[in-house]
Amino acid sequence: MELVTHKKFKNGRLMPWGKGTVVSGAKGTVYLCGNTATSADYDPAGKKGGGFAGNAAAQWREVLGNIKSDLEELGSGLDHLIRLTFFVKGPISRRRRPQLA
Repeated sequence: MELVTHKKFKNGRLMPWGKGTVVSGAKGTVYLCGNTATSADYDPAGKKGGGFAGNAAAQWREVLGNIKSDLEELGSGLDHLIRLTFFVKGPISRRRRPQLA
């Protein structure tokens, strides 16, 4: 069995996580992680950019597009998707907390 992790680039920038890990052997398996809907200006090394554009539906389409693209580049596709786990962060409260004296 062999594990190969592929580098993830977004708009020419190397991301700090891999695109996915391919496990080859009797049956090839691809593990993906870290797909987000960050904007095109995201630069993890410079810790700048990376806001989320659009509403929840637009962000979901972006994430699925990233997953589809990564799977295809690694020799698979959405039709072979077995499991998907995702986390949703709620809206940030803009209310101020009362100051304690």
